[in-house]
Amino acid sequence: MAATHHEHWTPVRVPALTVGRKRREARTRRRLTEVEGFLDELHGDLGDRPSTLVGALEGYRRTLRAGRR
Repeated sequence: MAATHHEHWTPVRVPALTVGRKRREARTRRRLTEVEGFLDELHGDLGDRPSTLVGALEGYRRTLRAGRR
C-alpha cells in the first residue's frame, strides 16, 4: 500500500506570526544599530553644535526603541 502525502506531512510547530515577529524584530535591531552608528559618527564630527539631522535621527532612534518594548 502506497503512503499518501498526508502520512509524510509533519506540521510545523512555529506559527507564521512568530516567524514574522522575529524577522521584524531583527530588522528593527539592524536599523537601530545603523542609526546609532551614524549618530556616533555625526557627534564625533559635529561635537555639540546643533543639527537638525542629529535631532531627526535621535527621534527616529527613540521610535525604534519604543517599538521594541
